[in-house]
Amino acid sequence: MAGKKVEPEKEKLTTARVQRLKKPGYFWDSELPGFCVRVNPGGSKVYLARYRNDMGQQKWAKVGKHPVNTADEARIQAKSILGDSAKGLDPAETRDKKREAVTVQKLVDQFTEEHVSTKKPATVRNYTSQLKKFVLPVLGTRAVANITTADVSAALNKLRKTKTQWNRVYALLSKLFNMAERWGHRPPGSNPCRGLDKFKEEPRDRFLTDAELMAVGEALDTEQATAEQKLKLQRQGKKEAARAIDAEYIQAILAIKFLLFSGRRKSEALTLRWSAVDMDARTIRLETKTGGLTVDINDQMLEVLQAALAHRILGNPYVFPGRPEKPKPGEKKPEPKPWVNLMKPWERILETAGVWKKGGNDIIKPTIHDIRRTFGTVGAGDVELPHETIGKVLGHKQTSTTAIYARLAGKKRAEASAKIGSAMAKKLNKQA
Repeated sequence: MAGKKVEPEKEKLTTARVQRLKKPGYFWDSELPGFCVRVNPGGSKVYLARYRNDMGQQKWAKVGKHPVNTADEARIQAKSILGDSAKGLDPAETRDKKREAVTVQKLVDQFTEEHVSTKKPATVRNYTSQLKKFVLPVLGTRAVANITTADVSAALNKLRKTKTQWNRVYALLSKLFNMAERWGHRPPGSNPCRGLDKFKEEPRDRFLTDAELMAVGEALDTEQATAEQKLKLQRQGKKEAARAIDAEYIQAILAIKFLLFSGRRKSEALTLRWSAVDMDARTIRLETKTGGLTVDINDQMLEVLQAALAHRILGNPYVFPGRPEKPKPGEKKPEPKPWVNLMKPWERILETAGVWKKGGNDIIKPTIHDIRRTFGTVGAGDVELPHETIGKVLGHKQTSTTAIYARLAGKKRAEASAKIGSAMAKKLNKQA
């Protein structure tokens, strides 16, 4: 009859057949009534199960997506749903109730256990802090299935003045709700972060100038001398003249000096253990984010390490140990920890040096990571080392230079570290 819609002849749905389908429409399985694949106008393909609930209402349930799921996998899911429907159950209603029962707090708990726990310690700390500060206070008690784009926007709204932080938390939320879809807490393709645009970030190219390095060097020496004097008074029992925080502050000063003369990442310095340091061979064996790395100890690094050894805290394996924690009544003695946060000591040094002042908006504050940039800049500009040599010293592993790094001998690497360390020392100590 003219005008009558003719449906494609039913065949068994196989992954190979689904792969060949191009024309938009519904293609039904010949073996399981109610099971089909829908080809969307854009070309995506979704496996579906069609059934009726006990009130006769027609319902659809997504049971897979090509090519993520095979036709056989989707058929198994469809058979289960259609079987429940035959018993008078409504799979869609059961699914929706289950989703509504899952709160963002429960999702975060699952996310932390199954996803975050597999990441590196620094990533775990960042994710945990961001979730605790910016996500849970606003969304924690809400049902995951009911979170909208407006809810996500409201949670991020207070971060608009800190664009980089906004972008980081946005990326974390996007991943969180992607996992919610994977675990069945939200319908596929419903991530509420979609539709929000990230802020454009300006790349940083900040490094310390010669004048700033000179001022920082003077401030570090002054602060170190003050801390050592207070530590001496503390050891003499004159606690009223030597607050513990000022005495232990020397660990932070030495860590900053180590960064200046080594160009290492902050995390590499603060987690450095004495077991990785070989003072006789003048090498350090690090496990960095790019793999194992041998770091050569130049003269300036050696001087810092010797000072750190003199201030070593008994029982603490870290080169730059943190303040010892007193156990609470009935608890075991806490495990020794490294120095954790260099931000406040670094800001104190910058203010003492007159390089930056808290509250001032005219000067961009050099970050701890800018020390590493400065180290590389000195190597390229003052020492005139090839970029690939500097990369070897810093532990970079860019694809384009990996082959060159492999050919660099350890002697050359050590010489490069010594040259940059010497140049940094001249700038810090006003030497000609």
